[in-house]
Amino acid sequence: MLAEVEKHKGILFSKLSNVATNNIKKNTWDGICTKMNSSNTHHQRTVEEIRKKWTTYMSNTKKKVSHNRREARKTGGGPPPEEISSMEDQVVGIIGDTPIDGIDGGIDTASFTETSMDLSMPSCSSSRRSSYSSADESELSISGATNRATPTRNIITTASTMEDSSTKQLVQIEKGRLNIDKERLQVEKDSLRLKEEKMGLLKERLEVEKERLRVEKDKLSVDRQRLQLEQAKEQLRLAQLGISLQIPENSDRASDHE
Repeated sequence: MLAEVEKHKGILFSKLSNVATNNIKKNTWDGICTKMNSSNTHHQRTVEEIRKKWTTYMSNTKKKVSHNRREARKTGGGPPPEEISSMEDQVVGIIGDTPIDGIDGGIDTASFTETSMDLSMPSCSSSRRSSYSSADESELSISGATNRATPTRNIITTASTMEDSSTKQLVQIEKGRLNIDKERLQVEKDSLRLKEEKMGLLKERLEVEKERLRVEKDKLSVDRQRLQLEQAKEQLRLAQLGISLQIPENSDRASDHE
């Protein structure tokens, strides 16, 4: 799921525009759902279940990362921070570079203020960050609307870049659909050509069958004429010998009696 979300984050998490509409975002989530269900036939998930799973995993990861950063700022001993897994690190990369905006049922951008600020301020040194106290952190959380002014410019620039990336992705998708349509048209042409060839063969076979029947008819006619000629020759020979073929009268009576 994370790989598919990261692959399509340019569309899923970009601002609404003529390029990235709600319908396109929904279709993208549908595509992720279809791909996941095709690889897991034992449990079929709905789109809402997948989006909820992503939201929950993203929220838990954000809390874990935020907790680790708060612990890292503290001085003195204490338990070591929880280790971030590779999947959680992948989630941090997704939500750190992509503002979430315009998704039905999604998470508002403001809920990621702390993560977005931490990941979009590489110029701040670690010593300066560690100087923040818990009170400073609470103040930042309360006055988030004021402190969001600086990352807003970065968000606008990132959104513009992602919009261009989304446009390129949509162009590639349209090209793929066009290629599929061309291939389907070629398949239909080949199928029609095969049907025409089959009809041609059937016509040729019918013509051959007609010719065979005509030959058989001519052969029967020749055989009949030959038989008639032989009968005429036999009658002529018998006439020359003075023999006439007559059926005895007794034979007719015997036949009637039987």
